[in-house]
Amino acid sequence: MKRNYDDTEYVSEYDLAWDKIFSELDILEVIKKDDVFKLSASQIHDISKREPRLMARMESSEDRYQIFEDKDLTILQQGNRGEYIIGKFDAFLPLDYSGQIKTTKILPNQSSDINNPLLPKRKPDAILNAFNYGMFSEVLSCNHEDLKMVSFGRRGTNPFSYSIKLKDKDYPFNINIATTQMELDGVFESLDYVLNVEAKINQRPDFISRQLYYPYRALSELTDKPIINVFLTATVTGSIFAHVFKVKEKEDYNSMEQIDVIRYDFFEPISTTDIRNILKDIQIVLEPSDIMFPQADSVDRLFQVLDIVKSQPGITASEIGKKMDLTGRQGAYYSAACIYLGLLKRDMHGQSYKYRLTDYSREMIEASWKKRNLMMVKAIARHLVFYHFIKQYLDSQEPPSKLEIAEWLGNNIDKLNCDNGTPARRAGTVLGWITWVVQITTYDDC
Repeated sequence: MKRNYDDTEYVSEYDLAWDKIFSELDILEVIKKDDVFKLSASQIHDISKREPRLMARMESSEDRYQIFEDKDLTILQQGNRGEYIIGKFDAFLPLDYSGQIKTTKILPNQSSDINNPLLPKRKPDAILNAFNYGMFSEVLSCNHEDLKMVSFGRRGTNPFSYSIKLKDKDYPFNINIATTQMELDGVFESLDYVLNVEAKINQRPDFISRQLYYPYRALSELTDKPIINVFLTATVTGSIFAHVFKVKEKEDYNSMEQIDVIRYDFFEPISTTDIRNILKDIQIVLEPSDIMFPQADSVDRLFQVLDIVKSQPGITASEIGKKMDLTGRQGAYYSAACIYLGLLKRDMHGQSYKYRLTDYSREMIEASWKKRNLMMVKAIARHLVFYHFIKQYLDSQEPPSKLEIAEWLGNNIDKLNCDNGTPARRAGTVLGWITWVVQITTYDDC
């Protein structure tokens, strides 16, 4: 099976490797007949010549390799270690970082020589900040002194099983796990609860809920206390989000439901007047003809690209993707989005582009946190579609739908005037960026 890629898509070696696996094993036909396809790590390695663990790593729906995204498939572990299963599993939970989420605490001017909450680099930094500044105590409604960290790190599980929904079926699929290795990012215990934490740097549209569900299953064998699960996100724009979940039915993967979301900000507050002043004075630019319209939903990751290029000028898009723990394709998308915004320039060296900062982005990443964020707003709002929907979002206090954005893109941007699904995919980026603009606006002084 050789697929024809849209020439605006960046195709990684991993995408091509999965195409080869799907073709040689006739995976799509088997899934049509049997709902799922089972394969082993050795099959993945023998056909792709690549590390199976990396080939099977999909932490959010946007991390999926191209054929998985196109066919809405997910890969999960099945049976013993080294055994996998592919199907249309309902495996991801959405994450909302929208401006509708009110800030619980504003904590500007917090400083530490060792762990600055404005500069989260690692997951342990995010967890320590959430613990030190009282976020986990707030989640559990307990006194800070009653909360203790009790576990972290890699550990194995005992055998367990669970049911998971198939998206196109009215019945679940049962998965048996003989044993697996998992990472506990942080486990905390109060007098009444156990807190199971999965942490990430940078926002994402969703996460594969296995990252909380598997540790939950292991912890449930060790305690009779209720287990509260937190997906913790530290952003490079100065916020920490705690999305709080509980599992209703122990053996039902899809019974995990969100019960709360808490947000702490560590930057100087930004008002709606700050944003409206930018919109009032902005000079709209023409859509660039030499770069694709962005397909890169996270503004956090744009900042991360800039920090990487600052520390390593002349880096390639593939190398950027690796440093961000993304696929090469996603690294290329985010690098291209920075060019679209005027934040990066690229020069051809051999067969690869190498990236460097612009004067504007160099000034931006050296600025104070408030100015840094506002300069990013300005870079985004220069483009008419973003200006239009930021203004609409602020005026109405309601986010636009992806359908509305896709229709606007198709009607107003020539290269997106098509019916191949491109406007719908790009609408996710528009929604992600304008949501970030509203999200960083921590109070309304109009």
